[in-house]
Amino acid sequence: MSDNKRFPRNELLPRVFAVCVLSVVSVVPTLELRPVRAQGVTYVKRTAGGQNNGSSWTDAYVDLQGALANTTSGEIWVAEGTYTPSPRTGGRAPAFTLPSGVAVYGGFAGNEDVREGRDPTLHPTILSGDLNGDDEAGWVNRFDNSYQVVKALDTAPGTTLDGFVIRGGQAAGGFGPTYGAGIFVEDGNRSLANSIIADNLAFLVAA
Repeated sequence: MSDNKRFPRNELLPRVFAVCVLSVVSVVPTLELRPVRAQGVTYVKRTAGGQNNGSSWTDAYVDLQGALANTTSGEIWVAEGTYTPSPRTGGRAPAFTLPSGVAVYGGFAGNEDVREGRDPTLHPTILSGDLNGDDEAGWVNRFDNSYQVVKALDTAPGTTLDGFVIRGGQAAGGFGPTYGAGIFVEDGNRSLANSIIADNLAFLVAA
């Protein structure tokens, strides 16, 4: 005679069903809600206090030069504030050189999830050649500024600069370039939009 206990059909089914339900519940992971991050975006924010790697607004690069040097595709979003091509090395030669094929956008408050949320008028993002931060009215203290603030050299389609104020270039004096003080463009394709180029001085062509 067998020692196995036999269960009536109506008692066995609920037990099997209960075991199946428990096993399913045990493997369902707990979901954590996180802010949606824009794909392919590198972030720049002068006041960020995180990891300084550009992966989010919290961990944004605090220096635009770092983002430009380490981004080869996608977009760069830059929060409001004034940025200079620093650290200062090579005298007055430093400039913001646009990565080929990368779109660089300014005008962000520094908390947006979509590009359409920015406002360059309300949140001005300034690219300045005033390396020492000592410019004064009447072009005083200008001969130590960058020769050229922005450079676009042999860039591919898709290269974009959008939503910036470009100022403080001084392509005059010394033995450097005498043209393109605000932005110097050479060959290739690029788009410049929603930007102001002003307060730049060059011996030949200021823009």
